[in-house]
Amino acid sequence: RWSVSGKRESPNYIFKFSLYNNFMDEEDFFRQRSRSFKKCSKCGFVWPERASFLSDPCLRMIGYQANFNDLMTGLFLFTHICGTTFSVPAGDFRDLYDGPVFTGRLNGTKECAGHCLRKDDLRPCPAKCECEYVREILQSILNWPKDLKDGKLRQDAATDTF
Repeated sequence: RWSVSGKRESPNYIFKFSLYNNFMDEEDFFRQRSRSFKKCSKCGFVWPERASFLSDPCLRMIGYQANFNDLMTGLFLFTHICGTTFSVPAGDFRDLYDGPVFTGRLNGTKECAGHCLRKDDLRPCPAKCECEYVREILQSILNWPKDLKDGKLRQDAATDTF
């Protein structure tokens, strides 16, 4: 069998790969990849929907790169167990926040702690600023429950040598 990267893979790898892809065969995998939430650019792992992405213990949020012209095009930064870092637009998570959205930005004022200016600063922001709701979305992602059973299978597969 051939992997997504075009390299010959062992049957053990294919089996483990299908385990954490909900027992998909290759045809289903390629069909689903075209309509998935996100695909890892290094190892090719596919998250079919946002919930599986958020609950994956093999992912870690490491930052937020703000776009002050359009906050929803800012980027949430994630690191995957395979070692790659990739981004997902903040707008893909907009519905995780249901509170008030303030008007007026406070960056550059004494009320602003500057969290949005430092991409690795993931702390919540108490300021009543238009950027605050993105910080709340960020907290929802950080506190999303992880599926530890699925992650253990994937971590074992990632450490195998073939």
